[in-house]
Amino acid sequence: MTSLVQRHLRWNARISRRDFVAYPIAFFGACLALGLWQQSLPEGPLLDFAMLLIWPLLAFLMLAASKRFRDADHSPWFGILAVLIPFGVLILLLTPGTDGPNRFGLSPRAKADPVGTDNDGAAPRHV
Repeated sequence: MTSLVQRHLRWNARISRRDFVAYPIAFFGACLALGLWQQSLPEGPLLDFAMLLIWPLLAFLMLAASKRFRDADHSPWFGILAVLIPFGVLILLLTPGTDGPNRFGLSPRAKADPVGTDNDGAAPRHV
């Protein structure tokens, strides 16, 4: 797997602003498609089910926001708040990440792994 794919699939990864921008675009696109589909449905259990599909989409965006907070060296729990407050996602798009490794691992912008890492994104080990 490439480093980019690993960053997006790993729970505890950091992602850069450039990588993060795809998440809100996908979220709003999926919400638009879901809304158009819901308008075509008659009242009933299928419409109720379709309305529940927004929750996995929100969880998807919250996971991405928590990865952005890791990149900025803040608690990932703020990712939940950033999605729920107005303009929280925009703030994440404007907030720069920390340069180099931080307590959550290597920088997603790093070209090569620094000496002392085990190539899984963990912070360098001191021997």
